[in-house]
Amino acid sequence: MNKKLILFNFFINIFLPLVTILGVTEYFHYQRLKNQAKDNATFLNRFYSEKITDKINKTEFLLKTVSAVASTSNMDTKTIKEFIKNYLEIDKDYTTVGITNENGDVIISTLDPKDKVNLSDRSYFQEAKESLSLSASEILKGRITGKESVVFAYPIIDSEEKFKGVVFTGISLETLNQILESLYVPENASVMVLDKNGVILARKPENEKWRGKNIINQFEVARKAISEKKFGALIGRGIDNQEKVFAYQPIEYNSANSKIFIISGFSTDVIKEPVKQHLVIFSILFSLFFVILTVVNYLILKNLKKKGLLES
Repeated sequence: MNKKLILFNFFINIFLPLVTILGVTEYFHYQRLKNQAKDNATFLNRFYSEKITDKINKTEFLLKTVSAVASTSNMDTKTIKEFIKNYLEIDKDYTTVGITNENGDVIISTLDPKDKVNLSDRSYFQEAKESLSLSASEILKGRITGKESVVFAYPIIDSEEKFKGVVFTGISLETLNQILESLYVPENASVMVLDKNGVILARKPENEKWRGKNIINQFEVARKAISEKKFGALIGRGIDNQEKVFAYQPIEYNSANSKIFIISGFSTDVIKEPVKQHLVIFSILFSLFFVILTVVNYLILKNLKKKGLLES
């Protein structure tokens, strides 16, 4: 019996299968952790989005209430203006609340503009008029307030089902940031809200650094979120150049097409650390098993050689 042949068979039949088993085990362990991390990220992102959705639903309720009153033929402009002013005294998240006529001219506003203001060219006015439902804008600088905000509008329909104008209000970017600040975000994680053009409306952390910046061309996740308009998750690099597990989705709210998107990113340590630990444990066990087999093989070869049954 040839010693080299025995060693070769040992390598082929023992060492390579063990290495293969280790590699396959680690691969499936990594895939399981990756899928679990994506599921967890999607769950947290959905939770984060609900906080913003709640605010938008409250906004829709406000606009519907004012719209219902404004749709009456004997609308009392003084009473409506007093009502919405009092409401804004209680809820300061809104920049202003106003009403336009069918041509887009602002006829009532909590803030009295110096000059005549027409909103007919605004996309949210046009969409509310066409869809007869809640509409939302991208980030805009208000013509009345001069502040950056996301504007929501709801149509006013009279008793004959004719379009008579819109009720509109703006949610300030500071409000969106306050919502994000109230959320628990793990260490080395981030959450951001974007408009349909990829402009950051709010972010945690480093809101002041990133707010107002368009990241559509430098951030793959933003492009996917806006183009797909559905739930998704992937592993990639964020705008801070850190690799993270990202989850993305549109902000879903009643009656409207999504114009706002939320993206959360979480450290890939939740994948890497368990894989490292798993690999260390398996490597130790593999090494011990290999040493035992090597010793056994050595003793067998030594015995065979002693009996003269082994060729060198």
